Amino acid sequence: MIPHALGLALVLTLAFSPVQAGAADAPPFLPIIERHAQPLTAVTSDAEALTLFSSQLAPALNLSASLVPDQQQTSSQLVAELAAWRLAAAVRKAADADDHAALPPLLQSIAAQRNWLLGNDRFPALNRMLTFNETLQAGDPARMAHLAGLAFRAETEAERNARLSWDRLQSWNEQLKTQKAAARLCGTWQWTIHNHKNHQEHKATIVLLPPGTPAPPDMPQPAKMVVLGDAVYLRWDFQRGYQEDSLLFVKEGRHLEGTFMATTGDWGAITGKRIAGCEK
Repeated sequence: MIPHALGLALVLTLAFSPVQAGAADAPPFLPIIERHAQPLTAVTSDAEALTLFSSQLAPALNLSASLVPDQQQTSSQLVAELAAWRLAAAVRKAADADDHAALPPLLQSIAAQRNWLLGNDRFPALNRMLTFNETLQAGDPARMAHLAGLAFRAETEAERNARLSWDRLQSWNEQLKTQKAAARLCGTWQWTIHNHKNHQEHKATIVLLPPGTPAPPDMPQPAKMVVLGDAVYLRWDFQRGYQEDSLLFVKEGRHLEGTFMATTGDWGAITGKRIAGCEK
């Protein structure tokens, strides 16, 4: 039988090992664009872009489909960047293959969305590519090679912007998770820490502030806090190192139980009791 403290430490280590590694990796954009090529071609407005994002693209991109107003512009912009990326890549492939016959269908496929894509001059390289494409004559390899270069620059522009937009949305999701964690942990806690390294016990009162509240200099706050269900991860940064707490909510969220490890080699058990609610 695994001792309670050891078993709890094992459970929490498994629960938090992917979280502590940092933000999620960027998704494989090109396969996602290929799978959603038809709906990306059909988008003609920001409203349609938001619908496509929430219904299909958000899950594929490992993003939340539930958007607050501040996220909507970035989400619709991300859809436009994926649509521009798809178009530029298709034109580059046709130009590289000297397949002049493939170009008119590409232009026709985006006729309805062209004004939306090129509005506000958000894709200047794509605009130059499309403008040059309209002047092409069949049987001109040199101009096809130039078109391939313009398409490559448009593709690079769209890819760079798409990755930046994805990073902003991913960071926003992480911020929301942090705020939710802070709201659930907010309050005054009586901390009992038993250090197994020297078999000493220490009691402390910890005040965890509401989300977004600046802490006074004499009130240390976790550098990072994550809540996954009833599992809690806290990281405290100090001048000479850090401490990581792996805890579980128990007794209807009124208590925390778990373990800690520090860079100084200290380790042991923590129990916390909420003795006051969140300060407003």
